[in-house]
Amino acid sequence: MLSWRMLRYPLAVPVALAAALVSGTCHSGPRLVRGPACLVYPDFWGTPFGIHRGTQRLLDLLLDGAVRFNDPQGAACAPMDPGTPGPPVPTFFGVNAGSGQIVYNPDLRSLAVYGGLGSGPGRFLRPHGIACLPDGTVAVADSGNDRVVFLRYLRGRLTWDHALGSPGRGAGQFLDPEGVALDSQGRLFVADTGNDRVQVFDRAGVFLGSFGADPGAANALDGPQALAVEDPLETGAHRPEAALFVADQGSARLQKFSLNGDFLSEVSGADLGRPGMRFGALALDYFGNVWATDPALDEIHKFDAHLQWIDDWGRPGDGDGRLDQPRGIAILRAYGQVVVLERACAQYLWIGADLEGLRVTHARDLARGGWARFDYRVSEGAWVWAWIEDTAGRRVATLLKRGYQSQGDQTLYWNGLADGGRPTPPGIYRVELRAEAAYSSSHYVQRAATAEFTLPSSPRPLQAAPFVQPIPVAQPTPPAQPIPLTQSPKV
Repeated sequence: MLSWRMLRYPLAVPVALAAALVSGTCHSGPRLVRGPACLVYPDFWGTPFGIHRGTQRLLDLLLDGAVRFNDPQGAACAPMDPGTPGPPVPTFFGVNAGSGQIVYNPDLRSLAVYGGLGSGPGRFLRPHGIACLPDGTVAVADSGNDRVVFLRYLRGRLTWDHALGSPGRGAGQFLDPEGVALDSQGRLFVADTGNDRVQVFDRAGVFLGSFGADPGAANALDGPQALAVEDPLETGAHRPEAALFVADQGSARLQKFSLNGDFLSEVSGADLGRPGMRFGALALDYFGNVWATDPALDEIHKFDAHLQWIDDWGRPGDGDGRLDQPRGIAILRAYGQVVVLERACAQYLWIGADLEGLRVTHARDLARGGWARFDYRVSEGAWVWAWIEDTAGRRVATLLKRGYQSQGDQTLYWNGLADGGRPTPPGIYRVELRAEAAYSSSHYVQRAATAEFTLPSSPRPLQAAPFVQPIPVAQPTPPAQPIPLTQSPKV
């Protein structure tokens, strides 16, 4: 009755050896990135066989055509017990809606497939959202069957546990539910799309309440489709709060609620001057930022925990830095590892730190004893280096040396003096910035930003400083380093 199949990589060794011979490199220092960097690609040694894009051609090559992309939808991940000696393994689950399948990796060398089309145990009809917990609990929004299916992950294998719900409008009934989320205590949140509400259940499946169905209420919902949740007892996050994020109105609006259903805030593409923006699937990172796929604009959007826009990543097309109808997204929160499901592809990325809007002002004030000012924006809590150099690349003055800076707008100042304390002669100079995310891609990828300015004459005696220059500080509760998918995690 159950459709389950283990698929090993028969070409793993030759592919890995060939890629190593072609690259001829190993990790020897951070890779500089000068383009968008809120998401970055891992180096060769942080991926299986140096591969960070799973295309259909690659699946056919490695899996002999046994799995095909067929309307991918939701994604989820957690460190799971592999059933063998050793630590948990980062396990990713992806919904293949057109085939009624759940595709996942039971270990770091193989794939497995569970399910098929139908309505009985072990079968799904147009499944969408998926959620999981490290204890092996997996929940699937079985949209076409108007139910939520619970699976059990044990020793690298998925098995049927039970189904919750039936078609209807009563408590514990669903109409085309598309999203599910599990908090750290096992409470289930269901986007009951056809009933314009979110329903909540405890770990035993007991109905706890619902909200959203009253169109006149502040917490009204309109066809909720995607969810993301966290609670204060979440262990894989920095200072987690009690919050539920919901995408509704045909994926055009993103709202934030308390776990009791109280409305807190919202954002839409229209608010940002981009009415075509959509929120297809949601995921939270270590710092509580909200990531949303956008299958309409072929982008991924990043918001902070208050739904203030931070950054976008991706553009339409195939290849690195491009997206083709991104649907599901899953983030291994404590490590900053990300998997994105597209129309016919899956990408593996790390969360990076972007530097944006670098500009120089008041450089001419140096001649009057003032201070030059450098403003920029950091998309992620990051370690930052900053210095002044001449056009020959010789370093003149150090502004910041591996100082931790929080996500958001930042400012540095320079008094015009070189590191030795002497006035800097007139000329053309550059301010150079480097940023590494405080986790995930740290030590592997640096975002670089540069701005050129002219120093018209040597600085005069200084006026009082208009600032307190940032100094290197310890990052708050440092998250773990990314788990190379060629190794087991250390958690």
